[in-house]
Amino acid sequence: MAYFTEAEIKDRLQKEIDTRNFSAAQILNESRRVQDSQDSFDIFLSHSSKDNDLIIGLKLILQDIGYSVYVDWNDPALDPDHVTPKTAEVLRKRMSQCKSLIYAFSVNASNSKWMPWELGYFDALRNSRVAVLPIRNDAYKAFIGSEFIGLYFQVKVADTRGGQKAIWVHNGDDYVNYMYWLSGKQPYKHQ
Repeated sequence: MAYFTEAEIKDRLQKEIDTRNFSAAQILNESRRVQDSQDSFDIFLSHSSKDNDLIIGLKLILQDIGYSVYVDWNDPALDPDHVTPKTAEVLRKRMSQCKSLIYAFSVNASNSKWMPWELGYFDALRNSRVAVLPIRNDAYKAFIGSEFIGLYFQVKVADTRGGQKAIWVHNGDDYVNYMYWLSGKQPYKHQ
């Protein structure tokens, strides 16, 4: 199993741009229309607003694997340039519509004011259906300044026996397929 890398996430976005002859903005707009038609999601994707291109690519990867993903900047009820108490109210409602939260930990995550709030709120709301997805790059320093996220499970990616990509939740040697984790199973030690 491996962590997601910036390179593979950017490659996924670029593949979508090349295949569909769309810009990142067009992909985002299409994604917004699809998201507006959904009442529930598998994943609330918590992220830094400085990582928008990475998040588009990560959202595409998670959707490729088979998960529905909520991203707040895709929400017409939110205005990132005008944050008010209503913003928190909308986010609480959206989180209640999601089965889990993935905390996209990039080099920019430590500077986000909203990500720790989302993590704490969702942790209390969904009884620890929170997992951290470290996005690795050469400058990555393991959770320095954000040690609290070490309390949560982490997400890695690996191929299944059938050759399909799957995401796994783990804490050290204990792990479980994300799909099973969503249904309540806890990671267990594999021999």
